[in-house]
Amino acid sequence: LKLQFLYFIGNMRPARVAVLVGTLIFGIIFLREDDCSTAIAKFEEDFKRREKEILERGAAKFRDLHTNTQEKEVGQEVHVEPPRKLSPEERFNAEILKKWRMSAGLYKDKTKHKEFSNVIMVTMVNAAYENMFNNWKCHTDEFGLDFMVLAFDTKTVSFMGEDKTVVFPGSDTEEQIVVNTNRFNILGCQKVDAVIKLLEYGADVIVVDADCVFKREPLEFFKEALKYDFYFQSNHPACRELDPDSPNPACFLLNSGFYYVTAKNKEMIAMLKKAQKSCYESAGIKNVSPTDGAGDQRALQRMLNDELNIPTHYYGSWDSNLEKLPQPWRRSYALKPSSFFRSASFCNAGEQSSLPEPVFHYCTLDPTLYPAGKHKGIKPEMVLFHANHIHGGIDAKIRQLQKHDLWNGGVKCAS
Repeated sequence: LKLQFLYFIGNMRPARVAVLVGTLIFGIIFLREDDCSTAIAKFEEDFKRREKEILERGAAKFRDLHTNTQEKEVGQEVHVEPPRKLSPEERFNAEILKKWRMSAGLYKDKTKHKEFSNVIMVTMVNAAYENMFNNWKCHTDEFGLDFMVLAFDTKTVSFMGEDKTVVFPGSDTEEQIVVNTNRFNILGCQKVDAVIKLLEYGADVIVVDADCVFKREPLEFFKEALKYDFYFQSNHPACRELDPDSPNPACFLLNSGFYYVTAKNKEMIAMLKKAQKSCYESAGIKNVSPTDGAGDQRALQRMLNDELNIPTHYYGSWDSNLEKLPQPWRRSYALKPSSFFRSASFCNAGEQSSLPEPVFHYCTLDPTLYPAGKHKGIKPEMVLFHANHIHGGIDAKIRQLQKHDLWNGGVKCAS
């Protein structure tokens, strides 16, 4: 009876070691040595038998599965679920992430200036801009800079190559784009889309249009940019010099062809999303007021005005007597409760320590070193020239660049 009871317990336990231990303890207490040995031997025999049965059943199931699979293959009945097809937006987002990882760091030599390892420079191109892009790339290559190309058509890939190029989803605009048309404005909104996506991936972004050409090594600009959340080129010719302590209101008007924006603050990304929404909502409106004008430049201006509670003024006017900005803007100050940031600092002027966090650090680029098309008083040390504010399309831009010895004929240069 003792042996039968012990054998029953052994069959009920799935863990061999536990049963053996239990058997030994039980045997020590209740059984003689020979009884215990017999019980253990009986359990060992039964365990091996059950183990063999399990292995045989598994082998039989495998044979059945293999036979069924072969039969299905012969009858061509095997159905493999295809991978889910990515949407155009998903492909675009994946490509942007891939190209950012390849081109981040600003310089082709990734061992140089590691403080820029998270920064990506992007330019926008279509087929009509091929010669303009070739010229831009020649000057960019001269300083060993790395970049990503956002293309408005698939033809751009043929002369730029796939390694650097991401095509906007649904875009096929090969012809020259006329400024202030609805198409031009929508493409500007797509630029903002791409910038936001890069920011969400964690990249700091420098936007450089292909008619913004580097004259000198821009290292100092890159270093200065890292001090700010938003660092932009002035658009107004009345901005003749930059004085953070007493800024000319004209210097507050930005140009979306050349700017830096950081991913370090979620508030900055929220501001850009506000500009993105505003951009698409106003894409079909043609007037040039900052309150309802179309395009990415005016959307970014509205974003800045709203955040800083700056009165809007007539955006398209070249009259230097712009509406005077409020006195607090001249230095650093707290923002209204509806702003994303709690305070703002222009070019890091004024007292910083008492400002409530988070602080929006923004600044205008020196117009004598980074001029747009109509700026005066350009210094010989000019770093970049933006060939804009001119009628006549690409040919007129080329003449502007030639004037500053920044046109190579539009031919490809050796990389």
